[in-house]
Amino acid sequence: MDKYISVLEALIIVISICVLWTDIYMEDWVSVMIFIATITLCHYVLKFPVFVAFALAGILASISNLCGSRGQIEENYKEKKDIEDDDDDDEEEDEDVPSLESLTKGNVIDKTSTLMNTIKNIDPKTIKEMTQDTTSLLKSQTELMSTIEKLTPVIEQGMNLMDKFNGKKNSTKDLFEKFDKAKKLVGKKRKN
Repeated sequence: MDKYISVLEALIIVISICVLWTDIYMEDWVSVMIFIATITLCHYVLKFPVFVAFALAGILASISNLCGSRGQIEENYKEKKDIEDDDDDDEEEDEDVPSLESLTKGNVIDKTSTLMNTIKNIDPKTIKEMTQDTTSLLKSQTELMSTIEKLTPVIEQGMNLMDKFNGKKNSTKDLFEKFDKAKKLVGKKRKN
């Protein structure tokens, strides 16, 4: 039982380090500072165990990142909405398009009319914007894959570090392999 607890503790530390690495990569310095301050306070001042300090630091840094991201998303949305509103002033409004309130009246959405209205409103400008969004999404996905490839050595180093703390070689790797085998067995049972 102690073996599983120590693996869980090590896993918490690795996940927290991944949160820190992500915050550094995204240049979210506020979250990085919160992470460092939380670890310092919890471990050195309050004398919490290392894995608890890392868990709290990871959670607080993630919350900080999400709150900061949410504000940035809302800000970007408002800017885009302002630009669209400026564009809409030049164009005539379609009276045929029902409002969102009328479509969702009574929490029931008429899928057919919604789809038909969407198809009616597709124009070359919309298609161009969708193409740009798709291109941007593909670029983001490519960058994400590149980031994951860059994180692989860091995760492996973290796993080696956990193995050193546990005093056994490849114990973390063995744990993930056992988890993978168990997942495959569960998948086979579901198919049968």
